[in-house]
Amino acid sequence: MNIVKPTEAVRFVALSYMWQQSGDEGHVQLECSNINELELPGGLTNISLPNIISDAISLCKGLGETYLWVDRFCIIQDDKESKHHQIRGMDRIYRSANFTIVAALNRRDSQGIPGFSGRPRISSLWRPAYECEVEGRGIRPNCITAIVDSSLWNKRGWTFQERVFSTRCLFITEFQVAFACERGTATEELTYCHQRLPRNGDSMMMAYAESDSEKEVKQQEDHQIRSFTRRSFSTGGINYSTKSTISLVDYFHFVENYTQRQLSFGTDILNAFTGIGNSLGESFDSGMIFGLPEKYIPQALMWSCFGLVETSVETPQIPSWSWASSVKPADYGWRSGRSPLDEALDEDLVRIASLVYFHFQDPKLGLRRLAVQERWIDHLSTIKELANEDKLPGLEGKYNPGVTRSTDTWRNCPHSPWTSLAHTALDPGACSIANAFPGSLIFNTTVASLRLDHDTRDIYSRAEFSERDVAIRDSKGGLVGLLNKMSLDWIDAHKGDDKTFEFIILCGSLADWSSRKSRAKYSKNFDTWLLNVMLIERLPFQPFIARRVDVGYIFAHKWKECNPWWETVVLC
Repeated sequence: MNIVKPTEAVRFVALSYMWQQSGDEGHVQLECSNINELELPGGLTNISLPNIISDAISLCKGLGETYLWVDRFCIIQDDKESKHHQIRGMDRIYRSANFTIVAALNRRDSQGIPGFSGRPRISSLWRPAYECEVEGRGIRPNCITAIVDSSLWNKRGWTFQERVFSTRCLFITEFQVAFACERGTATEELTYCHQRLPRNGDSMMMAYAESDSEKEVKQQEDHQIRSFTRRSFSTGGINYSTKSTISLVDYFHFVENYTQRQLSFGTDILNAFTGIGNSLGESFDSGMIFGLPEKYIPQALMWSCFGLVETSVETPQIPSWSWASSVKPADYGWRSGRSPLDEALDEDLVRIASLVYFHFQDPKLGLRRLAVQERWIDHLSTIKELANEDKLPGLEGKYNPGVTRSTDTWRNCPHSPWTSLAHTALDPGACSIANAFPGSLIFNTTVASLRLDHDTRDIYSRAEFSERDVAIRDSKGGLVGLLNKMSLDWIDAHKGDDKTFEFIILCGSLADWSSRKSRAKYSKNFDTWLLNVMLIERLPFQPFIARRVDVGYIFAHKWKECNPWWETVVLC
């Protein structure tokens, strides 16, 4: 019952829980002023502990565990340097724990651990419905997917990385307990029962669920059957783990899940993602800048939101090109039409065609070129290597464009590997101005002024939606591309023959697989090559400086008709 700073490696248990809504007023936390007091034997017995922490301590003692890591008492809350160091090490802390006690609850009132130390909990009879399992000829326990995933605990921002990095989790819910590791899950099935008189030597116990009144439930608390159902591990939706095989698609899903969660302080948006960033950086062999992997910056820039992005006023230091600047959830599945956190891999967004050399105004190192992995869809070819060839490399698989058609498309496009190599020098004026905007991206790209309008494709089938894709049109009104979904009011306010908006090129890509399959085979005018673009707004009285608005795509063979020009853009 005291705070210990180990001098050697120790086996410990971690706790993942929610702080009280009121900030746990009246309860002590570790601070510089009380370290010596709390380090004394029994130091924790003389202070007021939140019930959830005191229960976790008792539970560890009952399980024969000696050490428990709790952020409240293992992070010096008023030591900024130490606290920052600990926050950046959350991935190592939870990954090193023997297991994590997870209080996956729906209340933040420090009620303690349900079912422990005489604390009441709800019978599993009143838990969410089970899932039918035809192949198993029975019922599949779904405590983790139905109760844990939907709990308030799982909707908090800080708990995301705690769950991802915990190799073993003891989930404690209002209904039951479940255990999960990489090999499988075990779910407690708790049923209130009553005992009937033996008949013919039979002493069975029958399940009892005639009434849900508190009185009858209380009378039955002493008559319970507990059993554990085990099943092999399978992931549904997001993969809550960071293995060496983690992919860029996993990163997309992580961001989509994380940005849907709640943070008490918006300023924690990157702090609560730091552990994830550390692990991703190791897996990708890449640095992370404002939550995006440097190695895959073109793909990572293609996040979007449903409707107009709402920038957080609490984090003005985060540039507009980072999803961390938005208070709305980020979406990387808009190109493939999948819903966020869908299991389907969005490989179309991963497989890009490099067209831009990105530079970064590093707040510490100054202007530097980013170490981006250059590729041409399936080929890890640099822009320079491609520009030195007469023809572009072929693509394997069905419904991909042929070498001749691809080469002709890009030869006639104002932005291609050949033209990119000819425009590598950044404008000195833009570089000078970028010094005043730390965290900005600086790159040469093509820019075009285009019009916006309603997307009239399948308008009747989409009439019930309040948001719709936006048609991007050239000066003659021809459809050249699409912008991701915006509200109908926003489209009405921005459409018109006299209104134009600037778009910049980020990279090239292929149309999604279903479109290539259904249209390329029958439509001679359909081009499978796209340009991933960003809608920007200029800062007033600031040349070169722009902020992100939204992303979309333009057909590569239509870019010439948009009359684009080359420019050094400072994206802040």
